[in-house]
Amino acid sequence: MTLRTRLRRLEAKAPDGAADSPTVIFICDGETGEPRGAIWAGGGCAREDHETADSFEARADAMATQPLSRA
Repeated sequence: MTLRTRLRRLEAKAPDGAADSPTVIFICDGETGEPRGAIWAGGGCAREDHETADSFEARADAMATQPLSRA
């Protein structure tokens, strides 16, 4: 099964309105499980060296909910 097919199946099972909110995908270190980066539709960010996992996840979630700037 391709990733696209899997995502379509998951989206079809999601409750109404779930697709309206941003979905953040956290990229984690394979050995430690610590988040190192995050991506979402229209953006992404990397964890700072000094940043705790909780702080990074909160920052990424907050960034993902901001409207896209049209510069």
